[in-house]
Amino acid sequence: MKRAQWNWIGGLAALVFAVGTTVASGSIYQAPLTWRTDAGESVRLDRWQGKPVVLTMVFTSCQATCPRTMAKLGEIQAQFDREKIAAEFVIVSFDPIRDTPERLAWYRRETNHTQSNWTFLVGSEEDTRTLAMLLGIKYSRNPTSGDIMHDNKIVLLNGAGEITKELLGLDASIEDFR
Repeated sequence: MKRAQWNWIGGLAALVFAVGTTVASGSIYQAPLTWRTDAGESVRLDRWQGKPVVLTMVFTSCQATCPRTMAKLGEIQAQFDREKIAAEFVIVSFDPIRDTPERLAWYRRETNHTQSNWTFLVGSEEDTRTLAMLLGIKYSRNPTSGDIMHDNKIVLLNGAGEITKELLGLDASIEDFR
């Protein structure tokens, strides 16, 4: 076998081991992933430890489902506000190639989600893929257009970083998402 193939297989084995360990613990906070916020700050997901977190993945140049996902997040925020439920909203980009912290800051303003409990994140391709795997979100990039096809899922994490609720698809009801 060629050396490049061994490197790829070794990298895949390390990723599977790391992801398997994280999944076994039940907390995505244990994954050693690093992100940049829309303000340019470097963070890890365990920053939100101890708080409920509504988490999803989108990309800013999406013209199809991501705007609907953002609208759904707004509905969840409004429901939480009515019920006096405090939660953090964390939106992670699928597209580290095009979504810079500056682009995420623009998107935050453009989608009118400037509340202090909302944070937009971008990371490396590897960390993005790992988080998607941990959340059970499938995605792929069209090599010609650069567009990203992806699952539409919003998750609710408890303070320990464990998934407690999932909204699958854009037509899912938010009624039980609390």
